[in-house]
Amino acid sequence: MPLSEGNVAKIRKAIKGCTRRHRLCPDMEEGVSPLRLLNVMHENSIKLEDTNGAKRAYAALSYCWGDSEAMEVSKTTSKNLESRRLNFSINSLPQTLQDAILVARLLNVRYVWIDAICIVQDDAKEFIQESQKMMEYYGNAIFTIVPLLSRSADDGMRLGSDTPFSSKLRGPRILARDLVLADMSQDYWCGPENLSKFAWSYRGWTYQEKLNSSRILFLCRGATALVCREGAWDTLRGWIPNKWDPTSFLPIKKLPAEADGDWVASYQTWCQIVTNYTERKLSDPRDRFFAFSGIAKAYSEFFGRSTLVGLHQARIMEELVSWGPISWGPPDYESGFPSWTW
Repeated sequence: MPLSEGNVAKIRKAIKGCTRRHRLCPDMEEGVSPLRLLNVMHENSIKLEDTNGAKRAYAALSYCWGDSEAMEVSKTTSKNLESRRLNFSINSLPQTLQDAILVARLLNVRYVWIDAICIVQDDAKEFIQESQKMMEYYGNAIFTIVPLLSRSADDGMRLGSDTPFSSKLRGPRILARDLVLADMSQDYWCGPENLSKFAWSYRGWTYQEKLNSSRILFLCRGATALVCREGAWDTLRGWIPNKWDPTSFLPIKKLPAEADGDWVASYQTWCQIVTNYTERKLSDPRDRFFAFSGIAKAYSEFFGRSTLVGLHQARIMEELVSWGPISWGPPDYESGFPSWTW
């Protein structure tokens, strides 16, 4: 199973290797913690802790809220904030959040950041302030937990308790690595090349959470994959280096000169990011600016290209007349807003 004792040890090793050796990935020596974090190391009890700006090592959760009544009930509000600073039961949270806490505990991570729990949801001032910092929080986390099989907060991670068939075979010498024969049915595989089959890949908020994360821990029924800016590691194949695509991860720190390619100041990167985002769905269309603001900020800071409400400011006149809907039918406001393309 993906979180067996042996796999957990391998995941810890892979995370440590990424933070220490990868030039394009953050080493977690810089950055600040969120306003508050969830301390999960108290058996069945958990509690919210104010960080007061102090550095904390923590994991973040990126997930689909879905139509979860339990999620609505379990949100942190001004009424339950003080009691949650003392302690509250892990069982009061939806199953997906409970499972994320279990993952953090297995990996010896004391703190977890979850938007609905760590931000007071009925405090409009705090929500606006924190929503503008959320992408920094994902970037400063050790890793982001993504339960790919969870279509809502109620689903849980649905990790397999059985052991799907898999076997390693000696590969041809030209590949310089072994081959893997595995059961690919029933949502077994969660490598980066297979993300398009999961609901998480089509939600609006999760796109900027993905682009701004330091590294992502994908979990599904039979495997676990750690994806970063230099490649991907999973519990079956091991480490496979990949060329960094700026539309999959935004840069967190400056590239070394030899990695500085044609795309660094590329307008095409921006157009592709905007197109990818507008193809996704939002439960509340009013979130469309907030769910993209973290991308715009990170892009502007690294590339030195200012943006204005989703438009590339240096070419704003072109953008005002050059974007149009993929389908010219009436917009589907129930799904968020129509998709747009250049």
